[in-house]
Amino acid sequence: MDRKPFRILAVTGSLRQGSYNRGLLRAAEEVAPEWVEVRFFDIGQLPFFNEDIEAAGDPEPVRRFKDAIAASNAVLVATPEYNGAVPGVLSNAINWASRPSGRCWRRRCPPSRIWM
Repeated sequence: MDRKPFRILAVTGSLRQGSYNRGLLRAAEEVAPEWVEVRFFDIGQLPFFNEDIEAAGDPEPVRRFKDAIAASNAVLVATPEYNGAVPGVLSNAINWASRPSGRCWRRRCPPSRIWM
């Protein structure tokens, strides 16, 4: 039987290369069935959200991020918790992904989260 791949976009809320969360996402990729594609996106390349920048048009890294979300069937987020909150880099990515208002990615693919 020929199946379309199920695409998961993997995002970590930690920028550290050796992060446990990044390792957790790599482990998810390793145990995924062959019909599941896990793709990673480095949210550290996104600029800080700024409505002035947004008004001029999404920067290239933001366009790539939104395109990666749109091309995915699911978003898997593994993130640490810093001082009881989502890390700033992840909050920034969510800010970009949820814009412009009314075309939020969450309506199309609810994310899964792994908190550590």
